[in-house]
Formats: sequence, structure tokens, C-alpha cells
Amino acid sequence: MTGAYLPSDGGLDDRVPFLSRLASADRSVLLALGRELSVSPRIELLHQHEPSSLVLFIVHG
Repeated sequence: MTGAYLPSDGGLDDRVPFLSRLASADRSVLLALGRELSVSPRIELLHQHEPSSLVLFIVHG
């Protein structure tokens, strides 16, 4: 994947959301790999030490 991130960006990770750093085509491919879920506030999505085969990518919240 290609994007605007450079290792010498002086801390860009803390200021620019991950999706914004991806090229448009890469962003579309990444988002198309999964499905969108909406959950209520305060719902636990993961539990420590619980085995899982899921990868969660939180877009908003």
C-alpha cells in the first residue's frame, strides 16, 4: 500500500487518522475487505486474553 506517511514525519501518527494517510485506491480496497458494524456506546468489543480470529478496524467512535 502506498500513502503519504513517511517515517521522518515528526509524529504524523498522532495527528493524522490512519485512513487519511492511505492513497484513495488503497483505502477503498481496505474498507472493501470487511463489513460495517454499528454498536451502541459502551459495548465491549474485545476481552483481554480471549482468543479471536477477528480484526477490528474502528473508523469512528
